[in-house]
This record gives sequence, C-alpha cells and structure tokens, in this order.
Amino acid sequence: MPKLKKSLKKQQGEGGAPKQEQQPAKVRTVPAVKKLSHKEKTERWQGCNDVAALALESEAVAPLLACRTCETLVGLFGDESPSVRLASVRALENLVLSGETEATDKCLTVCSADQLKGFYNTILGKLQTMMAATATQEEKGEKKVEGPPTDDDADTLDMVSDTMIAFIHLLSAVCYFSENVVNNFSHDTELLASLIQCTQISQVESNTHTLSTASSELLLVLCEDNSAALQTITSKISPDHHTLLQQTLNAKPMTPNQVLTQVTLAGVMWQLNPTSLPRLLEIVTNCISSLSPQAAYEKILPLSSKEQQKLKDEESAKLLTQIRCVKTSLELCVNVVCSSEAANDQEDDEEIFRSTQVGSALIGMKFGEVIGAKAAEFLAPCPSEECEIALRDPTRTAVDDLQDEFSDVESAVIVLLMNLVMVMPLSMIGSPDALWKSLQSVFARDAAILTRITGKGEARLEQKMLARLENLCQCLWTVLRKDTSCQIDVSFISSLVQFVGQRRLNRKVEQSEGLVLSVLRFISEAAQKLEDDKGPNAEIVSLCGQLSMDCLREASLEVNVEAMIAIIDIFSDDQWDDVMKKLNMTRNIETFTTFLDNKLSILRSTNAPVNDNVAPRLEMVTSNLQPFIEYKKSRGL
Repeated sequence: MPKLKKSLKKQQGEGGAPKQEQQPAKVRTVPAVKKLSHKEKTERWQGCNDVAALALESEAVAPLLACRTCETLVGLFGDESPSVRLASVRALENLVLSGETEATDKCLTVCSADQLKGFYNTILGKLQTMMAATATQEEKGEKKVEGPPTDDDADTLDMVSDTMIAFIHLLSAVCYFSENVVNNFSHDTELLASLIQCTQISQVESNTHTLSTASSELLLVLCEDNSAALQTITSKISPDHHTLLQQTLNAKPMTPNQVLTQVTLAGVMWQLNPTSLPRLLEIVTNCISSLSPQAAYEKILPLSSKEQQKLKDEESAKLLTQIRCVKTSLELCVNVVCSSEAANDQEDDEEIFRSTQVGSALIGMKFGEVIGAKAAEFLAPCPSEECEIALRDPTRTAVDDLQDEFSDVESAVIVLLMNLVMVMPLSMIGSPDALWKSLQSVFARDAAILTRITGKGEARLEQKMLARLENLCQCLWTVLRKDTSCQIDVSFISSLVQFVGQRRLNRKVEQSEGLVLSVLRFISEAAQKLEDDKGPNAEIVSLCGQLSMDCLREASLEVNVEAMIAIIDIFSDDQWDDVMKKLNMTRNIETFTTFLDNKLSILRSTNAPVNDNVAPRLEMVTSNLQPFIEYKKSRGL
C-alpha cells in the first residue's frame, strides 16, 4: 500500500514577480540569479525571493540548478544582512523541495551534513543568547514585519527566530531526500538533544510556525522510513528526553501550534516505541474530528469579493495551523495503516489486518467509521458553485495558504481512504453505497478541474490533480472488487473512458501513467460486472475495449500489459463476442503480440530490467495471450 508523500510546504518568495505577467522560466532565471551577487543588500534580498518564487515552477528548477544557484544561496548564509540570510535559507528550501534529490545533491556538494549542523548550531547559539538577554526584559512593540533590508538592518530576536525556524525547515527538506544526511544526523546525540529541547519552545514564532513545531517535524522526518536511523535515534535519546517527549504527549495543548507539536511528536514517539500507538490514535482522531469544513469554507472564501483574499488576522492564522494539524494527523494515519503486515491486493488482506496490532487497535476504536464520516464532510460539494470554484479550482482564483493547505487535506483524506478500503471491511468505514457514490462524484469534479488546466506554467498543479485522480480511481476499483452490490453507473464509466481517451489524444499518457493504469484496472472490473443487454452496456464495453486497444500502442510496457489484462478479463467470456467482432480485436491483438515480442527483445538485448511491479503482470499476459487468441479464433473472431 502506498504511503503518502510527506507534504513539506514551500514558501512563496516575497517580492517575486506576479504570476500573470511571466516570461518563460528560463528567461527569468538568469536575472534572478545575478541579483544574488549584487553589491546592494536589497538586490540580494530581492534575488533570493525571486529564486524562491521561481522554484515553485517545475520548469524553472533545471535552469536554476544549472546556474549554480544552490552554491550561491549557501554562500549567502553568511551574508552581512540578516534579511538576506533569512531569504537565502527560504529560497534554498524551495529549491530542494522542488528539485528533490538532484537539488539536494547539489546543495550537499557545497555544504555537507556536518556544515549544515554547524550553521544550525551557530543560529541556535545566537538565538539562545538573545532569548536569555531578553528573558527579564518586558517585551515592547510589535514584531517587525518581514521585508527588504533597511539601513538599520541588524540581528533582532524576531529575525534570528525566523532564521532558526526557516533553517530547520531546510534541514527537514534535505533529510527527506538524502538518506546519508539522515544517518549522519541520527548519530549526533547533541543534535537530537537540542531538537528535543526545541520542541518545548513554543514562544519562538515565525508567521504561523513555531520553533517547537519545526523541530518536531524534523524529528519525525528523521524517524520515518529508515529503520537503521530509527534504531540509532532510539539508542541515542536519553531517558530524560524520553520523559520530556512523553510529558508533551500527556499535556493538554492550549494553542493550535501546541496541538500541531503534540500530533507530530506523537508520531515520533510511535516510531520510537510502538506501544504508544493507542495514544497516537487518540490524539490524531481528536485532531481530525475537531476541524469543521464548513467553518473552513467561511474563512477561506472571500466575504466581499469573488477573488480569494490574503487573510492575515489572528483567527485565520489559527485556522491555518489547525488545518496543518489535520493534514499531519492524516499523514500519520496513512503511515500507521501502511505499517501493518497486510499484503497488497490480496484476498486475505482483511484477515491479515485484523490479526495485526495496528489492525486490532484501529478496529477496536472504530477508526474507520470516524474517518469515513469525516471524509464525507471533506469531500462533499460546497454550499454553492462559486464556493466550489473558489476553494478547489486554483486555475480560477489566486491561491493563498489556507486554500492550498485545505486542498492538501482533501488529498490526504483520499489517500487514507484508499489505504483503509484495502484492509478494512467496507462496512467499518461507513455505507459502501454512499462511499461508492461519493468517490465517483469527487472524481468527476476533479477531472473537470484538470481539464481546465492548460499545462503552461501549471505543471505542479497538474501533477497534484493527477495524483488525486489516480488515488480516487484506485479507491473506486477496490470498493468495486469488495462490494458486489455496487451499482455500475454507465454514464460515469463513459465519461471516465472519454476523459482518459482525451489525454491520449493530447499525448499526455506518459505524465498520466499512474492514472491510466488505475483506470484500466477499474474499467476491467466494472465491465466484467455488466450483463449483455445489446444496448447501453454493450456500448460501454465497446468504449472500454477501444481504450484498452489504444493503450496497447503506448510506449509504456506497464500500460501495454495492464491494457492487455483488461482485454482478456473483459472478453474472456463469450457474451461480448459481438463487440470483439465489431472492434476487430483479434487481429489487433495479434499485431500487439509482435509489438510486445519486439519490445521484450530490445529490453533483453540491453539488459534493461523489468520493473518488479510489472514482471508478474507481464507473466500473466505472456502465458494467457496466445491461448486467448486461439480460443477467440475458434469462435470465428
């Protein structure tokens, strides 16, 4: 079962060029990078923010990396201006998150894991000194609003706090993409101790983040998905620090940021000590149940304008943190479900899941029912069409933090549902019929949004929507397999096939491969449940057969294999022989046999390995293809 990719959030660069008047990303890269070396600190600051904004555009990442931007930004960590230092850290975080492993590797060529820890210790030391100096002084005035460097640009407690939090976010990003850095950090007892101490410091804030939430998130990244690092961390953390973490889990949080810290540390403690699972589930369930989508709509949607507005008031900041809490809770729930020993796509998933510690804990607390009910709230249509567009269609309105985070929560809900329906009886997640209809409705909604994305300058949004649709289709497929009473909506199947067919015509199958594979599995399962009525059902089966045949000509071996399996599954019975004859399928399949043989010969000659996920499916095709052709020929097809 797939885990949810961690949602490390990129910061929009202040002062970046407005999106609507953009030239191609490659053209804008050079002047932005040149500013980083300007003699004026205001220009260097602006250059950092331009790079931070550019890094949010996938087509700009390669040009930025080619211009040695990572190296230049690391050099600015020691800039004379505190504002430039902060902006350079945030810009590099964006670049690492966007460029992933490639950007991380480039960053580490100029700044090793030990050097990153050196910067961390320097900033932390400065912060601790300034906090100690101001501890007995009455705080006066408001927090300085972030902006370009001024003539009196100097280190202040606010500026150092912002830089400390931003740097920890950067470390989280680097650790997410570099196992070597995780292993390095996990062996550093002093670093781990300081991070745990920082989780207790909630008064140090930067925008909607605190030092405690940032430190907790880094600890969680260090503990996840690396068993060797986890063992090391477990051995390095002292009993006193274990007690400190446990106290945080048992405390009653008073602010949204304290809730976020508690949720994240509950995930850390579960990694360190699996027996803390019940407390983790209690914390995340309470958190997920606390957020009302209706309340979120009222805050996220504009009160006096059709366009989204930047909401800066205190209540909006609280809501933003609450939404992040829910998102983190959902991500942790996905990882909990995935940690069970239930096998992928096996008939006995449910029995295996029930027998595991995780499964029995989730079933015992009726976790599926809680999530099922909450999912229905999050995925339900908004009160109005205008609300739906403003909230869920970023192509029609400016995206602010609240809208973006709420969209991520919806995506996390879908991924959690996808994992739960694999291992739990559907009756434990709510009404199977209601779930079935809701998933179809959400798929239709998101597919309509995707068709409005032009692709130009919106590649990241397109990938996000494709991932959501793939997960939705996977969820639909699983529900259909497990619930024999599902009513097949032929109009939905028709729109689904036409949607994928249009992406084929637009030559977008390669970037949609995961979605295409999920759709092929779904239409195969759905078509097998239809009865021959010589009418609408036959038309739907014909559409499914045509799409599957079209996919036999795609470049992807995995798509070819899945399409052929769909054809064999749908047409192995004789009830659709008329459809096969109409589509001239037997001759097309014989042509595919030659095409497949040639493709496999090329793979063998180049010693190219077949993907582990494809190999067993490929074997199914090669062993069944010829008998299938011969049988259909014997029936005059």
